[in-house]
Amino acid sequence: MTKPTLLPAGFYDLPPEMAQAEAMCTHTLLDVFEQAGFQLVQPPLLEYTDTQGHLDDSSFKVMDPMTQRMMTLRSDMTPQVARMAASMGEKSLLCYSGQVIRTLPHPMHQTRQLRQIGVECCGEIDDLRVLRVVRDALNAYGITQLSIDLASPALWKALDISQSEELTHAVTRKDSAALTALDQPLLAKLCRINGAWEEQRDALQALNLPDAAAEAMQALLNQAEAIAAELPETPITLDPLDQAQRRYYTGISYHIYDRTSGRLIGRGGHYRNPFDNKPGCGITLYSEDLLAARDLCSMSS
Repeated sequence: MTKPTLLPAGFYDLPPEMAQAEAMCTHTLLDVFEQAGFQLVQPPLLEYTDTQGHLDDSSFKVMDPMTQRMMTLRSDMTPQVARMAASMGEKSLLCYSGQVIRTLPHPMHQTRQLRQIGVECCGEIDDLRVLRVVRDALNAYGITQLSIDLASPALWKALDISQSEELTHAVTRKDSAALTALDQPLLAKLCRINGAWEEQRDALQALNLPDAAAEAMQALLNQAEAIAAELPETPITLDPLDQAQRRYYTGISYHIYDRTSGRLIGRGGHYRNPFDNKPGCGITLYSEDLLAARDLCSMSS
């Protein structure tokens, strides 16, 4: 007789040693965040579905027996923190940690149960502040060799191109030949331009972009220069049309990598708070990524 599976696919128990390691990771990061002025918040596991609209496909849903309204088990804490920030005044610096549950595993994660740890600068955009505090927190945890990859969702929107499935797929694959065949020579050139920001600057500035797209590109280059000056030990790369970094971001988005393992460990960027229409920026980390990266860092040292 086959033993019944006790846990759904993608869900797991943490035995004592792993639970302690995750708790230490969370505590280390939150301690640095709070010392830097970010206040800890804790939103609920369940919210009404209309507050998590852009996450609809990735969220489990249940009916509230008290109100007959649909509720969503959170699959991302960022919109919850944004909702809380909308009621807290003009500007707020917030940090958070908690589990999220997803209907399908993310391509980067084989599980559907994840712990997020993050920071949000709500009411204004201050990339240097959030990147600096995340750098400090990761260093305190033992991950010290970082790189930051910047993309520009604003550039993609400014190009105002009809986004067919075929075109989007070609951009995702960085298939310049397919883009040329689709009569998109500008996108073909953009997809070939990625790497260290200093090496790509001249090529990007030489492109004949529409005014709005040129403005978005210059904003990306200006921000790369500012981050490089603020974090001189951290290589900055550009991937202007990175599909993975768009989601609900506006302006500029960023991926943070651990150079020792090559692992993606942080994701973030600019956004517009849907609850008060104010600007914000933030970064989300996943304990699963951090634990794996730290183990590899320890093995290589």
